[in-house]
Amino acid sequence: MQTRALRLAGAISICLLTAVAGCRFPDFRRNNRVAASNSSVGDDISRLSNRQIASVQFSLARSLEQQGDSAQAMEAYREVTRNDPRHPLANWRMAVLHDRQANFAKSESLYRLALKADPKSAEIHCDFGYSLYLQKRWAEAEDHLRRSVALQTEHRRAHSNLGLLLAQTERLDEALVEFRRAGCPDAEAHANLAFVLTLNHRWDAARWQYELALAADPNCAAARAGLESLHRIVAKAAPAGGQLTQAAYENPAYIGPAYAGRATYLPALPQGQ
Repeated sequence: MQTRALRLAGAISICLLTAVAGCRFPDFRRNNRVAASNSSVGDDISRLSNRQIASVQFSLARSLEQQGDSAQAMEAYREVTRNDPRHPLANWRMAVLHDRQANFAKSESLYRLALKADPKSAEIHCDFGYSLYLQKRWAEAEDHLRRSVALQTEHRRAHSNLGLLLAQTERLDEALVEFRRAGCPDAEAHANLAFVLTLNHRWDAARWQYELALAADPNCAAARAGLESLHRIVAKAAPAGGQLTQAAYENPAYIGPAYAGRATYLPALPQGQ
């Protein structure tokens, strides 16, 4: 941990030196000479505000996160908030990293800090909404997802996540609309809805949605694969020594109660964060 912290501190220092030198000496490469001593650069760094330092640190932290180094990214984001405690982007990204570890209590406080500083961020509302969705807090999740699409009408991830939520809460027609707004062709929208219904043991409704998907596009790979998977699921759920009756297949209550709270992940859509 100490070695990692030292590497991180070194990387931040290099970024700060580069930022200062790059601003002060734009002709460095052309002239091929050093235009100031290390002490003068250090003096420039000391004159940077905490907010300017935090901005450089955030760029480094985001780069680490995008490279998949979540642990170092979290440390770097924390360093950002030491210089700028209200930094909305750093608090947002730390919240997302906590979500990925299912640390929802920690992520919620960070999302709220981020939104307090930037209440009109469609991205933050989208990811907070998805976090609440994963916790089955449907009403709160819907509120934030609808705020996201109100702030940015073409926000595909927000429309996708809202479609998931609407499907989970039995508003199927509205879910289809949101999947389409997320950029799905008609066939994929029906296939995505069918996937959620399958997870919730709504097998009759799922089969119907897959058939609608294939009617819209007979070559829809997601619908074909989903329908085959559904048939296997139904076969495994059949009573020992026999097949499901038609009534059982068409009435999921005969098999068991739906579990609409289960979180879903659609491969065709970027739920994100």
